[in-house]
Amino acid sequence: MSKIIDDLRGRMAKVGKLMWDEGLTGKKSIYLAGGNISARIPDTDSILIKPTGGSFGSLKAEDFIVIDMNGRVLKGDFKPSSETPMHTAVYRSRHDVGGIVHFHSLYCGVFGIAGIELIPLTYGGGPGVQFMRGVPIVPWVRAGTNELGEVVATALQDRSILLLEFHGAISVGPTIEQAYHVASKAEELAEFQWHVMCIGKPNMIPESARLAMVEAARKKGEFV
Repeated sequence: MSKIIDDLRGRMAKVGKLMWDEGLTGKKSIYLAGGNISARIPDTDSILIKPTGGSFGSLKAEDFIVIDMNGRVLKGDFKPSSETPMHTAVYRSRHDVGGIVHFHSLYCGVFGIAGIELIPLTYGGGPGVQFMRGVPIVPWVRAGTNELGEVVATALQDRSILLLEFHGAISVGPTIEQAYHVASKAEELAEFQWHVMCIGKPNMIPESARLAMVEAARKKGEFV
């Protein structure tokens, strides 16, 4: 088990660095810790989660903390993320989720603050099918609370990505890498929608085509 955990720690550190390099953690001069990540330790009721504070750009494998499903620290030298209640609530309600990414990227943040949902404008493959029903916005609930955790867990019952009003976005996946890819794609699509809105009203992909894509992905056993 220790080898599995060590491997997962390394994978999470890599994802954190990718998020930092890509700008998913927010403007670097303003945010050092714009978001948090976690992963379920396979075949256990334990989670690895980012410590509170600290830069995504300098995360090391040994920095991640082991907690249980109620947020109790089992192993680690730091305090776990202030958003631990949100992560644990999602894992308790979604047994298929193996990784969570909460991020504060520019364009997803802008749409969440403006109250404008992301809509399906293009299908670019990869995690694109997760966006065929659009990306709704969870109304503001105070960060770090059990209430936010329950609201987000409920909204994520049949989705992989949500915008959080005034509070970035959250994505989930069967692995931490897939949760990251959904987050990355969400920011890409948010930027795309921004540019479309600069020149006119966005037109969505027809509903019948979108639903057919989702159904086909589900039949293949894909995480949608």
